[in-house]
Amino acid sequence: MKICLTLLAISCLSAQSPEDALRARVSKFYQAYVDGKARTLEPMVAEDSKDKWFSSEKIRYGSFVIKSIEFSNGDKQAKVTLEVESTMRVRGTSFTGKVPAVSSWKVEEGEWRFFYDPNVKEGDARKVRIPEPGELLGKVTAAKSEIKLCGCGEPVFDVAINNGMPGEVRLALEPVSVPGLRVSLKETTLKPNQSTRLILEYDGAEKPPALPVPVYINIDPTGERLVVKMIFTTTN
Repeated sequence: MKICLTLLAISCLSAQSPEDALRARVSKFYQAYVDGKARTLEPMVAEDSKDKWFSSEKIRYGSFVIKSIEFSNGDKQAKVTLEVESTMRVRGTSFTGKVPAVSSWKVEEGEWRFFYDPNVKEGDARKVRIPEPGELLGKVTAAKSEIKLCGCGEPVFDVAINNGMPGEVRLALEPVSVPGLRVSLKETTLKPNQSTRLILEYDGAEKPPALPVPVYINIDPTGERLVVKMIFTTTN
């Protein structure tokens, strides 16, 4: 019976291109991680990798996308790079982000199976590498650290704010009290690599502050605070 099943698997594999067959297997494999059923995947793991796979952490992903496939050994082995949606923790707060993951595959008994390639770092092949908190800090940035405001010309000024984090962030302005000044954010929630604008509207009707005034933007979930200084002038 096992011989018949192996021959059937070989027949099915040969009917597809190596890439199509591998994509189908990888998709089935990672969909089980999305569905929380990773422990049912034992038949899709190569014999020499089962012990390590059984003892590994089974992370549940929110989604996955196959980004690239690199074949080797006469199209009998492959390295698959994906983007997976996973939960990360920064300063005790959880948030969801999309990060890269790598897994190794080889043809065994006529079908593609996941395995641990000694030439690929175990962390890359076993699971997605969650960035350390220090790697995520400082990723929400302002295009300018200071801006000059003049009530004698154009009354509206803006500063671009960019989210370089792998996950979504939420921005909150701290109150600013300057006569004739209104400060706002165009958007307060930013997805990865998305930008918004810090908008400053100043009419200059009253005597401006002599010293720079900071605008503080609190960033959730990292707990950081972005600062843009406003320098008030009477000329452009």
